[in-house]
Amino acid sequence: MATQYNTIQAFNADLLIDVSTLELQKDADSGDSTLTVVSILGVSVGDYIMIGEFGSETSEIQRVHTGTAPSGNTITLAGTLTYDHPRGIIMYIIDRNQVEFSRATTLTGSKSVLATVDIAADQIFTIYEDTTNTTGFGFYRWKNEGDTTYSNYSESTPYAGYGQQSLKKIFDSALGMVALIDEKGLPEFTDTITRALGVIAVNDCQQEMKEIKRRWSYLTDFDVVVSELETGQDSYELPSTIASEEGGTAIFSARVGSERDLTFRDKRQFDLRRVDVNKTTLGAAISTTGDVTATLTDSSDFLSAGSLLVIDDDNAGTDTIPYTSNNKATNVVSGVTDIDETHANGALVWQGVTLAEPRVFSVFEGNIKLDPPPSATFDNVNLYINMYTNAVVTDDLADEAKFPASVVKYYVAYRFALLLDGGAGPRSAELYQKYQIEQNKIVAKETTGQFTKLRPAKFPDMTTNMRFRRRRRQSNT
Repeated sequence: MATQYNTIQAFNADLLIDVSTLELQKDADSGDSTLTVVSILGVSVGDYIMIGEFGSETSEIQRVHTGTAPSGNTITLAGTLTYDHPRGIIMYIIDRNQVEFSRATTLTGSKSVLATVDIAADQIFTIYEDTTNTTGFGFYRWKNEGDTTYSNYSESTPYAGYGQQSLKKIFDSALGMVALIDEKGLPEFTDTITRALGVIAVNDCQQEMKEIKRRWSYLTDFDVVVSELETGQDSYELPSTIASEEGGTAIFSARVGSERDLTFRDKRQFDLRRVDVNKTTLGAAISTTGDVTATLTDSSDFLSAGSLLVIDDDNAGTDTIPYTSNNKATNVVSGVTDIDETHANGALVWQGVTLAEPRVFSVFEGNIKLDPPPSATFDNVNLYINMYTNAVVTDDLADEAKFPASVVKYYVAYRFALLLDGGAGPRSAELYQKYQIEQNKIVAKETTGQFTKLRPAKFPDMTTNMRFRRRRRQSNT
């Protein structure tokens, strides 16, 4: 039995959407290097021309000569024709002549190029067969070989097929519920019931579910790498998928490498830890160890005399640099001594802080903040968080809903029915009722899976606690 490999198929006809056309005015023969057309309007040097229709045996793609502009009714080609073409044939001015095929291990992961091939003009699809990989997601994008520009990436091709939570499965179920089926019995979208409407409905459903309960186990993501730590850097941008970028409600734990979990502090508490601590960057490079001044980006909050803690350019350590005066108008500190090495413009500068293992974190301004800032011991160590995510899907059929498909599909079908029936009716009411039934099922059995320990905010005041005072009086009698 022949081995079955995963294939990625690029639909060639997508290149012909909203493009200009040409008409051949006289026959062209194999080997010709020019085309005589009815009008050269819209064609320029370096353009690609699709001669004929995709799937036709004699169709081909040729490039307009890059040094000879179309003139009169003549287009000069960069090469010669492979086939004969009759007068009157329609030709298309297209942006691309190749397809780049890529693969990613996850739907949103980085892509690795598998191959770049010429568009198969005599085929409906240009196909790549991956004989190496059995898992992951395939993608393609169109390429202009001449100027090395690309289209956006295609939708993914999941090597393992579409999962039960995928938009593909949800849409197929919802379309079937409202009887949108083609002549082959397959679910199909229409001009009214579109895929874009389906994506909106999925996101609306998930937002409605999210409002029922603030924290769902379906919206958790564990061991997310925020960033590798850098010596002295205390602020790191949060992932775009986090549920909230303000406050700590979306993060239920954070840690550095394999160390113990960090302790959360709100911004007020965090700021109290930073009293008399200042942070800025170098406003100009320290070019020699003999420099007697240093320019800061902002020296306003720094002491009139003191020392700077400058992070080394390679993050391997720090340079403590004393100074005797601070011109806050020019941001220049003078009387500088003991410079161990040169430092680049933009190097991180601290005052009043000791770099060490981070123990505390806070979240504000879209960033996670650490205290104390990491020392060189923790340079390049991963910062992990366990977090609640956004309940949003992208317009890719392989993307998966966060909440169970058994719930989402009924909501999507309900939205389709509202549009098909011109408003609320028996069909939409029945579908919404089924959605609510499935919704109630998952609400009833939902658990975050996280251990929660309740404790009083403070210990009882024994001098005012009436039960304690009563016991004390009894013991004294």
